[in-house]
Amino acid sequence: MPDYREETSLYAAIPSMALLYGRNLLDTLHERMGEQEDGRFRANPENAKVGWGRIIGVNGVQQGDNLGVLGGSAGPHFSYSFLALQAGMDVYRHDHADGSRDQAGAYFAIGGARGRVAHVDGQIGDSNFAAYTLGGYWTHFGPTGWYIDSVLQGTFYDISSFGDNGIPALKTGAQGGAASVEGGYPFRFAGGYFIEPQGQLVYQNIHINDASDVAAQIRFADVTSLAARIGARFGRTWAIDDSARTITTWLRPNLWNEFLGNPTTLFSSDTGFVPFHADLGGLWGEINAGISGQVTSTTTLYANASYQSRFDGGGFAYNGKVGLRVNW
Repeated sequence: MPDYREETSLYAAIPSMALLYGRNLLDTLHERMGEQEDGRFRANPENAKVGWGRIIGVNGVQQGDNLGVLGGSAGPHFSYSFLALQAGMDVYRHDHADGSRDQAGAYFAIGGARGRVAHVDGQIGDSNFAAYTLGGYWTHFGPTGWYIDSVLQGTFYDISSFGDNGIPALKTGAQGGAASVEGGYPFRFAGGYFIEPQGQLVYQNIHINDASDVAAQIRFADVTSLAARIGARFGRTWAIDDSARTITTWLRPNLWNEFLGNPTTLFSSDTGFVPFHADLGGLWGEINAGISGQVTSTTTLYANASYQSRFDGGGFAYNGKVGLRVNW
């Protein structure tokens, strides 16, 4: 068995963590901004101002292979945690005569990640980054409540990775671009109940700058991800105390598949660069529950929590997100 140093596992985990972080910022429409129908109380729709913000917390484990980077494409075992603040504002709103409407806006996010990475020999180290994101979104709602939500975002990563062996940290930067297209069509029933089938595509590309530590030159191949989601939101909306304010609760099972997502990290050696992988591809399931309620006629508080797990046993994650939207 080759005697690879622990940094092969440490650095190989970085691209995977960046992909997972970017996907959590993109999220879905109702996670990002809460229930949309409860904001249609405004008297002058096109002149209304809408601002929103949320806090995102994620914890997860990528199981990797029992042999870590020596076991093939599954890559190293690592645990990770993300924390981010995301806030945005609608910059364009328009209601059409047929009952459809459009809204578009921009957002920023500041966050970070910490990963604890295990090497095949049991040694552990940290791969961390701070992240700064700018994004934009456009959402079209049909007359019956169906929607198409599109999001574009760019993220800058400030990366630091170091083992417990005292070797100076590897420091580098990265730039990522991401896009999401999501659609849903609600079927509404008596008593405020609804079922909303949904579908989504998420694309990411991340370029991590080449770097070096005391023992080798490190190259990160550009990593590309294409993930697809199908799911359905089961929920109910009802009035609060017979007032115009409403509250919505929902439960959404999802099926995800990653079609790409196979990051490659290369280390220099006497015989050339040696590649190490950390494959994120495959199917996983998710169960997501949320609530969105109007605290006042102009303020909506929303939150959701989810758990997801890969069907091949390769990892799991859970998260919680709390947001506030204000109309004025």
